[in-house]
Amino acid sequence: YNHDSKLGFVAGHFSYGYATVVRDPLTKQLRFDIDYIQVYGTTTIGAISGAIKRQCFVGCIHLGYLGLRPVSDCLVKLNTVSREFKIGTKLSLCPLEELKEQLHIMSARYRIGDGLGVMDITSKSNCAQDSNQALYVAIDKSGYILQRMLRKKQQKNESNWDCKNVVD
Repeated sequence: YNHDSKLGFVAGHFSYGYATVVRDPLTKQLRFDIDYIQVYGTTTIGAISGAIKRQCFVGCIHLGYLGLRPVSDCLVKLNTVSREFKIGTKLSLCPLEELKEQLHIMSARYRIGDGLGVMDITSKSNCAQDSNQALYVAIDKSGYILQRMLRKKQQKNESNWDCKNVVD
């Protein structure tokens, strides 16, 4: 029984997520605890856009896709993305946290349909397109924050230099 197949095929899906290493309470072995942040149109089985544990999305017999869709996860560890960068004494930036924030914003837009109450899935508005749009916004915003901080630092250094020259 494939509840998504209307014409004999199932559309693909794309999602970003993140994983943490945890100790399994039953086996005491280390394992990945994977969270997806789904940018997803609401389905007839109750799947909605937002954060969800991998075991709920894939493994749940009633609400998940266990045995109905092939699933492949690609885990990449990049310290430059997942660690927090301190900028001066007041500001810090973590690219992964920025991506999570943008994905949550995009998934909220899917839940409310940009105020229209429904989000149609089309070639212009779909999980792959809009997840990557959130990634682009996160990269762009992180770059903007870094540039702004560098400009402030340069201005501070220039103003200090000017003051020294006036005093000398």
